[in-house]
Amino acid sequence: MAAISFNPGFALLLGAALVLVTPRQWRSWIALAASLAALMLAFTPSFGEHGAFAQIGLRVAPLRLDALSQTFGMMFALAAIMLALHGGGARSREEEAALLVHAGGALGAVYAGDFVAFVALAELSTLAAVALLLSRADKAAKEAGQRLLGWQALSSVLFLAGAAFAIATQGAADFAQLSARTPAGALYTWEWRLPDALKHVAGGANTFACPMNEEPLRLIPEEWRSRVFAQLGLQENFPYPLQIRGDMNPACRFIFRELMKHYNGDWSKVMKHIAVKRLVLSEKDRVGIGTFQPKDEKNQDSTELTGDINYRKIAEYGSDSDPRAFNFDGEFNIANRGIV
Repeated sequence: MAAISFNPGFALLLGAALVLVTPRQWRSWIALAASLAALMLAFTPSFGEHGAFAQIGLRVAPLRLDALSQTFGMMFALAAIMLALHGGGARSREEEAALLVHAGGALGAVYAGDFVAFVALAELSTLAAVALLLSRADKAAKEAGQRLLGWQALSSVLFLAGAAFAIATQGAADFAQLSARTPAGALYTWEWRLPDALKHVAGGANTFACPMNEEPLRLIPEEWRSRVFAQLGLQENFPYPLQIRGDMNPACRFIFRELMKHYNGDWSKVMKHIAVKRLVLSEKDRVGIGTFQPKDEKNQDSTELTGDINYRKIAEYGSDSDPRAFNFDGEFNIANRGIV
């Protein structure tokens, strides 16, 4: 299917415009057609950003499609269809148009790819809801409309403040895509790379990947971290406090300790055996995403979550307390820094 460049919410907004100029007998059909068109657009498999353009020096992205927005978009479109089917013939021209604008603005905001488009569509949806309430004859509806208008004004200020902050800090109003596959959401871990003379400390392997996918900054001794972070300016360059707590996992700590002995406590020489690498979460490859299926609670084996001792390696290393004799293959180990 070809990539789309049309926000599904715009189908409902177009329907609202048509409702205002068509005879009464056609209004409910137009509302239903617009809702079905929005649902069809919500089902498109063309993930990504579409139809972006520049306006007053800002990049506007009216459509950014991903799995989450598609899910909410389909729910909103189905709700619009049910609304069109229920009582459409009994509503006035203005009510029908306002309902479509309300639904179209909300649906469009779900798919917006930047603050400008999001604020415009969300405010349009709220103003349509206010118009519906104020058009009612009863006093309670009018009071509710006035309260909603007040909250809408406050939310507008907050949204605009958020957009201004994003532009000031990022130079753009785009929504950053936080993913382990993008620079904004990149994760890193490390692996040990050892010559033949030292590979015995990793169980005979020249490379030994960190089994818990840990943050490389944990390689800095805990008592050094605050000073190192200050010298590197990490605290000042992050919008939130940088907090790295705890020590390495037992297997990496064992290798670290043995190499420190080999190099007479020279930490810099130990770090030459470290290779930092990108961590890309993947359920298929069991990296950062663990899957656990609960079974009988009386017979559940906890080692499926925590990992277990490799009894064959006990004979090789001579002790069940040697961390090299432990299999870090439990779902908690796999999902460290990820999700189970």
